[in-house]
Amino acid sequence: MKEGLTEHNLVKLGVLEGDFHDFKKIQIEELPNHNQFISFYKNKNSCLSMIFDISKEELLDYFKENNLQDRVIIGDEE
Repeated sequence: MKEGLTEHNLVKLGVLEGDFHDFKKIQIEELPNHNQFISFYKNKNSCLSMIFDISKEELLDYFKENNLQDRVIIGDEE
């Protein structure tokens, strides 16, 4: 897959790393193809969303290792 604009999306390839402590909430939603849709919320009107092709468990482990488990929301949980 190439990076760039598609008809309906922006495609950006990369790795999950950085300072996620700026985000107040990290929401993980499983997609039908077993990918994970993650939204990183800085505030109510500002978020960054990405799709990852790893399991929810791997993501939860990653966020736990980085001491962010208290910010993670699974699905539509509040």
